[in-house]
Amino acid sequence: VLPLRFYGAAGRRFARAYQARYGVAPGPWAIYGYAAMNATIAAIRRAGPRAQQRQAVIDAFFHARSPGDALQGFATTAAGESTSRAFGGYGVRGGRLAFDRLVQSTG
Repeated sequence: VLPLRFYGAAGRRFARAYQARYGVAPGPWAIYGYAAMNATIAAIRRAGPRAQQRQAVIDAFFHARSPGDALQGFATTAAGESTSRAFGGYGVRGGRLAFDRLVQSTG
């Protein structure tokens, strides 16, 4: 999980909309919940008349290119793995989990 500042303009738009709606700044996990729900709704729509069949929705979900622009092109592979190559490194500071650094994957 990355802090919202790593998501560029889409992350800033999300943070502003979240703050306006709920009156508090979103935590770093909020954008993932937003993207997951968008991806799920999109999969239900893509499944069309077969949307009442669980497998049709699952298939539509995993064939999606991206759950939306909020995560800037993030997608999942057919095996359910992330295509993202940037991750957050966290540590404990003052007894709380805190972002430490951006970790880039090479493969």
